[in-house]
This record gives sequence, structure tokens and C-alpha cells, in this order.
Amino acid sequence: MADEIKIFKVAPTRPLSDGAESEIKTRRNGTKFIRYQPRGRGVVECEVTTTGRMRVPSEHYYTYIRFADGIKRRVNLKLTDKQAAQKKAMKLQVAEDRKSVGLVTTEDTNNLSLPLVGDPAEIKWRIRPVFDKRGQVIKSAAESNAEKLQNAIEGSWLDIFAEHIRKNPPRGRATTERHVRECLTAIRTAMINCGFKSVPDFARGHSKFQTYLNGLRGRNGKEGSDRTKRYLLGQIKRFEQFLFRRKLMTELPYRDEVSVIVDDKKHHKRRHLSKSEWANARRDLRRKARAARQKGTSPPTYQRITADQVSLIMEFVGLTGLRSTETASIKTDDVDLESLTLKVRSEISKNGKGASLPLHPVLARKLARHMESRAAGFLFDMRTRSGRVRDTSAIMRRVLGEEQYGNKDKGIADFHALRRMFVNALRTVGVHDTVRMELARHAGQSVMARHYDAVTMTEKREAIERLWRGRWEGGTGQTP
Repeated sequence: MADEIKIFKVAPTRPLSDGAESEIKTRRNGTKFIRYQPRGRGVVECEVTTTGRMRVPSEHYYTYIRFADGIKRRVNLKLTDKQAAQKKAMKLQVAEDRKSVGLVTTEDTNNLSLPLVGDPAEIKWRIRPVFDKRGQVIKSAAESNAEKLQNAIEGSWLDIFAEHIRKNPPRGRATTERHVRECLTAIRTAMINCGFKSVPDFARGHSKFQTYLNGLRGRNGKEGSDRTKRYLLGQIKRFEQFLFRRKLMTELPYRDEVSVIVDDKKHHKRRHLSKSEWANARRDLRRKARAARQKGTSPPTYQRITADQVSLIMEFVGLTGLRSTETASIKTDDVDLESLTLKVRSEISKNGKGASLPLHPVLARKLARHMESRAAGFLFDMRTRSGRVRDTSAIMRRVLGEEQYGNKDKGIADFHALRRMFVNALRTVGVHDTVRMELARHAGQSVMARHYDAVTMTEKREAIERLWRGRWEGGTGQTP
């Protein structure tokens, strides 16, 4: 905790009035005092000095503040409550210490202090120099103070922004504590790596942030994905808009000048999984599991998931269209075998909205057999002991093989390809777009048209033949 700043009341002396000597009284300890009523105040006891003057205690509390120029001055806190005066003295000292290390460049400390982590009350302001065994100074008191400030005091604006996120969620989405935590972590990490310590630094540092964004790396040391970069840039732009609306910034440089540079050579694309590939992969998995049982050996596993369960997972996603995280979060209680429905809880859904999806009768029978040997909990073994979702791309790569899985140029068939196959298969059998959107739980139909619908050459040829034969509504069959 921060060292307490001493507060006190001053007692200037003033001469006694005529005839006041008769009113002087003596305490048991021998000190003399007189009752006196200052202007605008009640009656107070004033100590009488040996020179015949009286000390009138002040109404307000005072303290000594060391200002940014290094000079210590007495400050009138203008408060009569001792606890409130103590808090105000601490805040004043915090503001001056911020200025002394360059975190604030103007007098408006409330508006220009950019928050990152921690609480100002947790700072130990009187920091001593750091010495080594020989007595040499490793880090001066000023450097230690600046480091403590950078790591601890900047917490106000980010906290306000967190409340702003909770109260103003994006349209069509729910804001959970996990979303708020990820958003704040992304902004905090970017601020620390870019060295932003104040709002002016943030407003002028868009070029520095662009460099940081381009060189972003993942946990394995490889270049960060475009999806991660876009997410980080989106949160930074949102924070910038938050500051702009509060008139802390006059321009929006991150919105206008910062962008994610996409390298087409490194950017991979997804491809659609055909129904035959889906059926053949499940058949091969079942055959491998059956052969292992006949030999009396343990069945093959894919990321510690048995071949039989991987086959069931692929069929489950192919007939429900769930995402990988949603599939890993489905529990046995979410499956209603009597009404043939599947419950997607709001806390696991991407859009934060719960949904009830129909189950195919064949899939329901397989799930019933699967659930007979499982305890209550997650429906599939798609999570590790720590709770993380297993690498579904590695599962698909091993199930399909390197050649069938694809590459960055031709497109890869990862776990999301099963969801694409589900949405596109609904289109080929003539399901209305509104029904498809509800089953896929998309925000709009444009998402399906842009990413999920895959028109084959057969469909294109059939469309041209129908046009030639004049089978379009209102057509005449005549060429112009």
C-alpha cells in the first residue's frame, strides 16, 4: 500500500483581545487555553503561549506535496473531514508524481492519463534506489518510480471503457465477461508493446502501432494470423472511437490510416468438403476402429479422440452445422432424444443467442448409443484437461490425408469445412435462404452467399440450358 501522507491543521497565533486575560483557564497538565469563536465557526479552544498570544487551529486540513519541479509546498486541502482529506492528499501526490515522470504533459490529469493496468492506490511512492552487492546503483529512485508508475497507475480510462463495453454491446451480439477480458487484454498488450503512456502518445502513435501490428507473432513464434490482427485492430479502433466521443482526440488516425496488410502468398483459403469426401472419411474411420477391435488392439486415436468418436463428430457437425467450439461445448443434457432437438446454449453460441435445432432421426439413434456409455458432462472428448479445445485442424489433416486436406493455394478442408458443407447442401436440396440462415444461425444471408455457397459447373450449365429453353418465369424461349 502507498505510504500515508501526513495531514495536519495549522494554528497561527493572534493577540488576545482586551480583557480576555480573565477568561484564560488552565488544564491539568499545566497548559493554558481560552475559548474563542472565529468568524463563521463555532467555539474552539485556543492554546495560550507564554508571550500572551493564542493559537487558533485552522478549520481545514493541510499537507505537504512534493511538486513535479521537486519543491515541497504546503497545500490547503479545504476539507474538514480527516479521512476525505487523507484521500485528497494522496490523489494530489499521485498527480504530481505522474507529471514528474512525464506521464502527463498538461494540468488536466484526469483526461490525459491513459489507463493500462493496476490501481493508483497500490503504488509505493517513496521508492529507494536499487543497489547490487558492491553498493553500486543498479536503478535510481526516479527510474524505479517511473517503472512502478508504468506498471501500476494507469487504470482509469480502461476501466471506464470496460464498463462502456458492458453497457453498449455490439449490435446482434451479447457481451460476456470473457469477451470484455479478451478485449481489454488485447488493448493493454498493444499499449505496453508500443510504449503508450498517455492519450497524446496514443493519438500520435498510429505509425508505431502499424509497425507493431505488421510484426505481430503468435505463441509458436510464427507470424500472427490475419484474423488475430483484424481483431486487435478492431478493438483499438473501438477504443479510439470511445476517446474521440469524449473529446480526448480530435482525429481518428487508426480508422483512416492503419490497416492489416494481407500477404496473398501466406494467406490461406478454405475449400468446401464434398459429400463423398465426408462419407468416405467416416467409413474409413469406422473400418479402422472395427479392424482394431477384431485384432484386440486399442483403436487409433486422433488428438486422443477415438476413431469411432471422430466419425460420430463429423456426422454430428455435418447434420447440425455447429462450429468447433460449440461442438466441444455441447453437453449430454443439451440433447433431447424424445423431441429430437439439440439445445445450443447462449453462453456457447457465437452470437450469444440460444437456439433449438432439429436432430436427424439416424443421428439421434447414434447419439443415444453413444450416450449410454458416457457420464453426464460434455458430449464429446474434444477438450483437454485444462479445458482448451483440441486441435481440430490436425484431426482433419490426419483423417483426410495431406493431399485431400489441401494446401494454402488450393484451399484447405479444415473442421469448418463440415459446417460449409452443411450450409451448401441445404441450398442444393432447395431449402429457402431464410430457413438456412436460421439453421446456420447467421446474422444475415450475405454471409452465406459470400463464404458458404459453392456453385458447381453442373449448376451453371443447367442454368444456361434453362435460359436457352425459356424455362425462366415469363420467358419466351426465343433468343433475342
